[in-house]
Amino acid sequence: MKRYLLFILSFLWWSCNSATFSDGQYRIAKIDQGYQIMGPEDRIQLNFFKKGLIKVTLLDQSEHDFSFVEQQELMMPELREYRDSLVMIGDQLRLMISKSPLTLTLQDENGNKLTTLTSTQLKGKKRQIKFERHKVEAFYGMGQKTIGVNRIGHAFSTTNNHQGGYSKAYENLQVNIPYVYTDQNFGIFIDNSYTGYFDLCKADSAAWHYESNGGQMVFYFTTGQDLQALQNQYFQLTGFPALPPRWVFGLMQSKCSYKNEQEVKSVVKEFQTHDLPLDAIILDANWFGGYDDGSHNMGNFTWLKSNFPNPKSFMQDLKSQGIKTLIINEPQINVSSENFDFLDQKGWLMKVGDSSYVLPSFWAGSAALLDLTHPDAQQWLWQKQKANLDLGLDAFWVDLTEPDVSTEEGQFFGGEEPKIHNIYSYLFAQLLDQGMKKDFPDRRLYNITRAGTAGMHKFGAFNWSGDAAKNFEALELQIPMLIGCSMSGMPHFASDIGGFTNAWDRIGDWQSYDGPKARTTPELYTRWFQFGVFSPILRPHSGEDQPCEPYAFDQQTLDITRDYLKLRYRLIPYIYSYAARTSFEGEQLIKPLFMKYKDPVTPAVERSYLFGDFLVAPVYREGVRKQTVYLPQLAEGEKWFDFWSDQEYAGGLEHQVEAGLEKIPVFVSSGTIYPLADEVMRADQLDQSHLSIVAYSGAGSFKLYEDDGLSRGYERGHYGWTQFDLTPKQKGLHLKVSATGEQAYDSRSFTIILKDVAEAGSLIINGEKLQEGAYKYDASKKQLIFECEKKKGQDLEIQVEV
Repeated sequence: MKRYLLFILSFLWWSCNSATFSDGQYRIAKIDQGYQIMGPEDRIQLNFFKKGLIKVTLLDQSEHDFSFVEQQELMMPELREYRDSLVMIGDQLRLMISKSPLTLTLQDENGNKLTTLTSTQLKGKKRQIKFERHKVEAFYGMGQKTIGVNRIGHAFSTTNNHQGGYSKAYENLQVNIPYVYTDQNFGIFIDNSYTGYFDLCKADSAAWHYESNGGQMVFYFTTGQDLQALQNQYFQLTGFPALPPRWVFGLMQSKCSYKNEQEVKSVVKEFQTHDLPLDAIILDANWFGGYDDGSHNMGNFTWLKSNFPNPKSFMQDLKSQGIKTLIINEPQINVSSENFDFLDQKGWLMKVGDSSYVLPSFWAGSAALLDLTHPDAQQWLWQKQKANLDLGLDAFWVDLTEPDVSTEEGQFFGGEEPKIHNIYSYLFAQLLDQGMKKDFPDRRLYNITRAGTAGMHKFGAFNWSGDAAKNFEALELQIPMLIGCSMSGMPHFASDIGGFTNAWDRIGDWQSYDGPKARTTPELYTRWFQFGVFSPILRPHSGEDQPCEPYAFDQQTLDITRDYLKLRYRLIPYIYSYAARTSFEGEQLIKPLFMKYKDPVTPAVERSYLFGDFLVAPVYREGVRKQTVYLPQLAEGEKWFDFWSDQEYAGGLEHQVEAGLEKIPVFVSSGTIYPLADEVMRADQLDQSHLSIVAYSGAGSFKLYEDDGLSRGYERGHYGWTQFDLTPKQKGLHLKVSATGEQAYDSRSFTIILKDVAEAGSLIINGEKLQEGAYKYDASKKQLIFECEKKKGQDLEIQVEV
């Protein structure tokens, strides 16, 4: 059955100022929470919310018993009737119903057209909404893909899909998020859990559409002044991201798979011997027995005693050295698992017909899928997780929740497979979050997971990029993927440093691949590690065939990666501050250049990105020792600087820069401020009572966030901010430091490093002039260095006069 907006909205503008309207065929009712329009077979409901949101529901017999959306604050729109239209005026946006022809047009608060919903359609279980392209030149978001950041011209399924060993462009991978937003300051969020399909002006260059494979069609219009505002609308709808523990931003070493306790202890010892900072060890399948030895214990959720005889003592020993433990969890239950018969009898496995569905060709042995829509199955699984937390587990790694071992004919307790498929990972993340809040109420949750959908970030679940191939092609794809995932509202994204599989571009059966084998070379590892240091999460990981620790290659690789790793730890206060900004304000660490720089060239730049205020241009080609980098146009008088050498560059130009094996091109601009901690070997050793503050001459600011790094106290206001403001003066610079909040260091010492400054005629701190010997000026670097202290209860005011 096909239905059009023309059919649904007839007579709407005649009747909205009255409670009801009826002509015998159509009726519109003004309800408490909005407006409902009813026809012989069709109904539509409109709800307006504060903060620039409109909800549109196509009412039919379909269920809508799952929603991604947090509770929003309702409002009633102002109505304005014109000769040929009715305008509903909400908060920051308008909805115009035109008479000739009848259309539903979204407008900004000034009445400028953004898009028009031209039709809706029902066909069997499918629901489709179609929009006019109007002025749109770019679509952003929608999850993990290895295509360009701008998705225009693409069409793709939204079914979460594992792609093993990828090294080329894929439009659909493990994470699909039903939010699309545009360069025209509006977006559409689809609040429907079913798998579906986006066509972004591929079939029709003048239109774009979305269709779901079932369920009720509910969607939200969003608007904002810029792309950051539209990202915030997504977080407003689905919940702001949880703040991970601070140690997560150190190095987490992983492998498929550390076989036993002795191997893990040896790895930790090697890190210490080679002077390599380390915060966590991640255990793959061998903690429960795995599949490589033929034991097929997936689904036991218990430690294999021959590998780890005393897991509590083992994890306590790691804790005594400051090392956290994560273990892999997968929802597949091998038929040989000690739990299979019990779960099968309980009916807690996905079914086809009346029987549990078993995939005999699953790579880890014949297996079924745990039904995470069943409340009793959720509680059973949580008790398994709690048992390991009681033993000393620190965080979670959740894998295979696309889910592997599934079929469209499957039936869950909570509905048919296409309804549950994309939210399966959400349900796993949600049960962990609920369990932690109940049984460990003050502990933060971190869950690194492969598959995902909208809103999982509020449960402390954050994605990595999946099973990338061990080659430079896969490394290159990580860059636009990182940007695109950030644009999709996926913070704290990670990749397998060095690559994971020795086969590539195989769907589901990469382990049976018998073609050419790839290995991580020292150069590939070095370049990927450099990229990882300037990514939200730093996690080396590899398949069984090759070690992936920094010391596992040659001496040059070890030396380079050690230097970058130590820099990473010095940058943790900077990275953690952005994590807090993401949780509180929605601003992410990773951004495309065009989100900050309104330079006409930047929308086409997809191999460089912003890491906070750092412009990072990873080297992604083998043998490259010089790299061409575009530096965006800056305001008059501002410059770009090489992060490593302070060499100056003009904006608005491409530059060929040095990119020796020891160097990833990184740049900062005038006015940049960033903190550096003293060197440490673990994140819990960070002592921010002393920090180095680097500031480049110009107008700039930075907010440093601090809390205890572990508890949920930040949710109750137990945190602090320290504000740094740099202001150019006619003959010098002024730097002000001020602290607010109970967790901020109200008194501390600083090493101040001012760059791109002339030699100081005088240096005045809180009204007192420093003697010449109290500061050092390097004329060749145009750099001024001095020590100072912020005293309790006082702002720190620094005046540099030249």
